[in-house]
Amino acid sequence: MRTAHDRRRNLALGLTLGLAAFWCAASPAPAQTADWAKQETGLGRIPARVGAMMAFDATHGNSVMFGGIGVSSLGPINLDDTWIWDGKKWTQVFPAASPPPRYNGVIFYHAATGRVILFGGAAYISGVVIPLGDTWLWDGTNWQQLFPQSSPSARYGGAATYDSARDLAVVFGGFNSDYLAETWTWDGANWALASAQDPPAGRILPGLSYDSVLNQVVLFGGHSADGYLNDTWIWNGSTWTQRSPATSPAIRYGPSMVYDPSLGYSLLFGGNNKDGNLNDTWTWDGTNWSDVSPRHSPQPRFNAMMDYDSLNQVVVLFGGAHGTAHGDIYLDDTWFWTTGGLL
Repeated sequence: MRTAHDRRRNLALGLTLGLAAFWCAASPAPAQTADWAKQETGLGRIPARVGAMMAFDATHGNSVMFGGIGVSSLGPINLDDTWIWDGKKWTQVFPAASPPPRYNGVIFYHAATGRVILFGGAAYISGVVIPLGDTWLWDGTNWQQLFPQSSPSARYGGAATYDSARDLAVVFGGFNSDYLAETWTWDGANWALASAQDPPAGRILPGLSYDSVLNQVVLFGGHSADGYLNDTWIWNGSTWTQRSPATSPAIRYGPSMVYDPSLGYSLLFGGNNKDGNLNDTWTWDGTNWSDVSPRHSPQPRFNAMMDYDSLNQVVVLFGGAHGTAHGDIYLDDTWFWTTGGLL
């Protein structure tokens, strides 16, 4: 007997592929077991970092990554470099204009306009965290600063995803002088504050994804004024609703989370809680979380970058921070969540 998860997976194969909302004409394939596979990037290896911003640019068929916090002989540094992942290697590009250095901003691909948008984040200068509130567009060659009529306040540590049913990007949470519980949308030209009664508690670094089968945004965990969270919420375009799944991942902030339309679920990996960094893998099918326990896993980490490559139909995970007794170690490895291993 086919389970609800099997039906969702088969349905997802005929629906949108990634944030680009492209239709897939292929027939549903038999269910396969996905696993993590480390990619050998050779000379295209990107320097280690945490808190960078990465999104799959479906217009140009690659992942674009900007900034984050890296390491130098003098300690952590703010980054403002731009890198492209083409499915096999990382390549640094040198646009004529770039956003100022930052980490923990939000980034997303806006399919209706075919452009990648970056908002906010923070700069770490002389021990002081400075929230940012600027909006930038990536056209595949250059960054261009935008000046929308309305905009969220400066913030960092929020989460973003693209709602393809409504052609809106959705941004939730973040921090400036307090934990924020605001929901903002981007329509391709302007920001709008969504009016939501009884929203989730304000938080930093939650997981957020868009389920293109159920047409709903999924929010998980993060860190609030009350500590680490492991609550699950659904946004239907106008209302947040808390869910009570039978099983849930442990409390955490800084997990990596994205929807995998080829397999029909939201994927969550890692994060950090009071016990340290995590490397567990969970899936959300619209009703419950499932602990996947794959054969292979990246080492524990938090605040890593992850997106869904709709061209190659794989989830791409990069970097993050692995904590030790002597402090955080920034990572520079690239992994796929896939049924096919290496491309």
